[in-house]
Parts: sequence; structure tokens; C-alpha cells
Amino acid sequence: MKIGLVVGLAVLSAVLGFVFGTSFLSSPDSAGSSDGEAATIRQLRSENDKLRAENAANAEEAREEEERTRRAQDELAALREEATTGASREDVGPAPDPVPARIPGEQGPAFFADDYEGALREVNWDVVGKNLSQMMVLIPKIAGSLARNESPGADDLGRVQQLNGPLVTAALKVQENLPGVGANGKFSDPSFMINAMSTTLSVAGKPLSEAQANALESTAKTWMARDRRRREAYDESTWLIRQLYEESELKDRFFAEAFSHLSREQVETLSPPDVRGRVRLDIFSSAILFTTLSRPDFFDTKEGLLESTLRGISGTLRLSDEERDQARPMIATWTESLPDELLEHETDALDQHGLIHVSLVQKAARHQERLVKELASTLELDEERRAGMRRYPVIHVPIPRYRAE
Repeated sequence: MKIGLVVGLAVLSAVLGFVFGTSFLSSPDSAGSSDGEAATIRQLRSENDKLRAENAANAEEAREEEERTRRAQDELAALREEATTGASREDVGPAPDPVPARIPGEQGPAFFADDYEGALREVNWDVVGKNLSQMMVLIPKIAGSLARNESPGADDLGRVQQLNGPLVTAALKVQENLPGVGANGKFSDPSFMINAMSTTLSVAGKPLSEAQANALESTAKTWMARDRRRREAYDESTWLIRQLYEESELKDRFFAEAFSHLSREQVETLSPPDVRGRVRLDIFSSAILFTTLSRPDFFDTKEGLLESTLRGISGTLRLSDEERDQARPMIATWTESLPDELLEHETDALDQHGLIHVSLVQKAARHQERLVKELASTLELDEERRAGMRRYPVIHVPIPRYRAE
């Protein structure tokens, strides 16, 4: 893999930040970096600091622009009032179409304002909509560059970073109250998502109709109730890996039903086809759950996959050399038992950058559950590490290395 792409991908992950999480984009053999790469990364970090400073300046400029726009709108409204004073309704003509109702904004959420102890009231939905609508234009552009094995444009990466900052704030404000595994589990809760959908579509000029808003609210209520029943069925013995893939599968069904109420144009605004379902790219998808909780394991052979998986599990669980030797045959047996759909699936350039489809992660998670349970029951781990195994946070996703024709 080219150095430029390795660095670019690291920046992409940093740009997407808290909402998209940290990166596992490099393949195992690229974990060590040369001095040249290190210098490049230091340079990028310096540029990152500059972008943050520019972001603060841009935010102030945006506030000033919003104030100028508000004043202009007030003046225009006054002129219209003056022009129609004293005129009959017939003289004025038909009333304009009303502004679509129930759009979240600075005043608060349009849906579920009182749920979860009012947590959604703390979010500035106007900012969320403006930033997401712009990101949904830039992210497919970045993905397109990666799909062509080109480095994304620095301006696009920097702009996404600027836009992502307020989303970090929004996620932090709800993380204590909303349900879900990890920060992105809360970000993707139906209550948060339909507010984000509504405000994003409004900013993009494709607002929800009242009928669509009502249908989305009903859909969200249904899936919030089903998600609550799912969580209530768990106890302390329920492994995190199971909670994670079951949450993602439930949210897949929520998004499918929610999108069925939207026009094709609205759906493609929220979830552009070129990135749909891709981990680290698609925001309006259960893929967002796995941003920091999945690791592509690139391999040429099953032996290579064994070593990669063993390396990852050993590091997370702090296995000793003796424990690694005990784990090796179990992981080898597990590797041999994996189905072809995980070992021989076709990959594209985005897969090779770790931007994999959520369905592949879900399949890998179900198979990995069996492995971690076997390891926990066989290895002589202390209680802390045994508990850590039950809370094992990373899904190892086998990715065959791409072979160019």
C-alpha cells in the first residue's frame, strides 16, 4: 500500500473523529511506520492543529453570516407586510405553502423531546443538520478517491474535520442517557436518527412532509420499543459481542423501514449509494456502530489470518506467551471452520482500505462469538481478564487481500 494512502486513511479516520471513531484501516503488515511516514504524520498533525484554529474562525464567521441573514429576512418580512397592508385576501392571492412542520433546530428536537430525561433538548439540531448535509456531499467524494486508490483532497478532509466537531459535541450531550453499545450506538438510536434525518433533509432542500414526519415518528417508536425489549432480555452473562450484532441487526430493520417512508432522492441524500452500509462512511446506517469496534484482518492464507487474529486477541487480552500457545490451536480450528462467505468473498478498493460493508461485520461477529467463548472456557484466565473476554470489544473481519489482474 502506498505511504500516501496509509497516511490519508489515518487522517480520514481522525477527521471523522468521535462519531466515526479511530482507525483500523492499515493492514497488519503496515503497523510499523518508517521515519518518512512518521515525519509525514507529524506534518499532518501540525496541519490538523491549524485546521482546528481555522474552524474556530469559520464558526465565528458563520455566526455573523447567520445574523446578517436573520436581519435581511426580518427586513423582507416587513416590506411584504407593508405591501399587503389593507389589501383583501383576494388582492394578496393564495397563501404560500406552509413551512414543513416538525423540523429540529436551535429550539430543540422535533421528536421525542421529553424522552430519555430530555437529553435530545441539549443538542443544537440546526447545526447537526447543516453539518451532516455538507458531510454527506464530501464523504462520497473522499470515498471515490479511495476507490480509485488516490489520496483524498486535503481541503475535503479538512472541511469534514471542521464539520465533525459539533457532531462530537452532540454525541457527548446524549451519551449518558440514550441506549446503545458505545457512543455510536447512542448516536444511532432511532430517537436521535429521525431528528437528524429531518434537520439534514431540511437543510438539503428536501424536507419531510407532515405525513412523512408522522410515519417516521411511528416507525421510531416501534423500533425503540423493540430495542428496549431486546435489552431487557439481557443479563450480566450476555456477551457484549452478541449485544452488538443484535443491536446492529435491529437497527438495520429500523433504517430499512424509515427509508421506506422517504423518496429515493431523500434516501440518497442521507445515505449516498456509493457509501451505503460501509463502516466509517455511512452515518445513517447501523454501520456506524462498528466504526471503533471492528478490525479488518487482511490475509493471503489461512495461516496469515490465524496469526493476525491471534495477534489482535493476544494484545487486547494481554495474553502471556504460554497463553498464546494455548490459544493458537483453538484459533487455527476456528479459522479452518469459517465459511467461504467470509474467506473467499470478492473485495474492492474500499474493502482494502478497511471501509467494509456492515453485513460482513455482522457475519464475522456471529462466528467470533463462538471463538471467544471457547477461549474463555479453556484458557486459565484470572477473573478480570475473563470478564474482559465477555466484554471483548473488537470484531475481527477477514478480508482477502486484493489481487490486481
